[in-house]
Amino acid sequence: MNPLIIIQIIGAVTIGPILAIGSLYQLVWTRRVIRELREWLAKNDVPSPDVSAFAKFNRFATMTWCLFIFLLAASISLLPMPQNQPEQLVLTFVGVMWCLIQLAISYPSTTVCRSLEKLMMAQQLANHGPSEPATWGPPEIESVETLRERFGRQITSVSNSASAWLYFLVASFTIIGLFVLVNAIDQNGSSLGPLLIIGGVFVGTAMLVLSAIRWTSRFQARRAQLLWFLALTVRKQRPLAAELATWAKSHPGANRERLLAVAQAMSQGSTLADALAAQPKLLPESTVLSIRVAEQTGMLSDALRDLDLRQTKSLRGDAVNSAAGSCLYLWAMMAVGANIVMYLMYFIVPKFKAIFHGFGTELPSVTVALINVADFFVSYWFVFLPLFFFVPLWMFGEAFTRGWSETRLSWWLGFGRRAEVPRLLRRLHDAVAAKLPWQTALQPMVLHHHQTDIRGRLERVLGRVTAGMGIWTALREVGLLNARDVGLLEVAERAGNLPWALIALAQAKERRMVHRRRVAEAVCVPICVITFGLLVGFVCFGFVMPMVKLLNDLS
Repeated sequence: MNPLIIIQIIGAVTIGPILAIGSLYQLVWTRRVIRELREWLAKNDVPSPDVSAFAKFNRFATMTWCLFIFLLAASISLLPMPQNQPEQLVLTFVGVMWCLIQLAISYPSTTVCRSLEKLMMAQQLANHGPSEPATWGPPEIESVETLRERFGRQITSVSNSASAWLYFLVASFTIIGLFVLVNAIDQNGSSLGPLLIIGGVFVGTAMLVLSAIRWTSRFQARRAQLLWFLALTVRKQRPLAAELATWAKSHPGANRERLLAVAQAMSQGSTLADALAAQPKLLPESTVLSIRVAEQTGMLSDALRDLDLRQTKSLRGDAVNSAAGSCLYLWAMMAVGANIVMYLMYFIVPKFKAIFHGFGTELPSVTVALINVADFFVSYWFVFLPLFFFVPLWMFGEAFTRGWSETRLSWWLGFGRRAEVPRLLRRLHDAVAAKLPWQTALQPMVLHHHQTDIRGRLERVLGRVTAGMGIWTALREVGLLNARDVGLLEVAERAGNLPWALIALAQAKERRMVHRRRVAEAVCVPICVITFGLLVGFVCFGFVMPMVKLLNDLS
């Protein structure tokens, strides 16, 4: 045998396991070191971790991945290709990309270690340096706070890259191992392999649903925590930028960077609403708009208090989250059922066809209809897969993170406009409590509202109020209030109880929306369950009727 071919075979056998073991070892160690660095960065009293061994390992890993890239590239140009040249090229390309990704993690990890040394030296100079600045040396030295912020961004970037690549590798190895096991079992004539696929689908779907619920709960809890902190800080009349910068250091990852960006923007003169609007993942757009109006009316403390109370109430599981959870449950049922039907159509139906062909008879009409429906879905899988998988996931994620009333689907169906009316009434309540003219309260909503429909309606209201029309009549003409609401508010304004009436009307509208959502959930969930039951019955009849017909024909 050609020695070059022997070298090629040995390289293919050894490089794969080395890539897998080396990658997993490096990624796990990187995540552990990053976790220690975050704890040290959040708590000043924790001793700095020793990363010398980690730095040496990353320097060695960087050289090793570069060597692998050189060897894989040389194998294409120097070694002879076998008959299956496209497969060889694809495997080599995958190996090169794998090494490049590992190199993209090794080099930034080495940079993190160097930044840690620089930060520790800067802290030592700040703690033990001379009390008066020296007249010689470098003209400008970065402050410790600047170095800490940069170091925090670096470890966040490395952590996100390492975590994403680690999860991808683990998922890929699991899927590949499952299919190899299924193939090995299938070759022995056992039906255990397809059953393992079904079990994997069950477990994968359950893990996806639980992960989504866990991530959503943490996301909403962080929002409630931020609103509580802002409300207490404003009420105690503490410097918000400095307090927020200090509080942000106790948060890990990207959330810490967003809070620090808000604190830095406020220290440079930005308002709280402008700083929060620049970081859209911290709070919903409607909440930021309420904060903006409260800053304009001087009712920021009361508005933050009301916002954090309602955000905390949402954590206890209101009707919106319950409806989203029910939809997620129905989607999980549909995903698992679709995979079971695919398994039956792929493994069982061909055996039915062979049996009926051997006996010289035809399949029942219900079975033929089931096969035609399955063939139709398979023929247009590129349409049905995004429609029934990716689109629902996107909708559920948006509903959990932003709230149902903030989703695009809600605004398309008209529910978002109804949910905006109680928030509008609360913002007008702040203007009434501050005794400000209506133009002052409407102007920030006209300029900064995130929905074009509401912004256009409020712009027309502002024009009519400026022309001398009453605000309640103007809101009715643009479709935001009805005649009963206008009558209540006009009577309350004449009686001097307008602030109470605005809050009571907002609460009544919110209760009405919650009641309607619960009624819709109580009606839609049984309808969906019955529909799924009919589909299951159709599938069961499609697989039972062939056996019944075969027994009748044989008898």
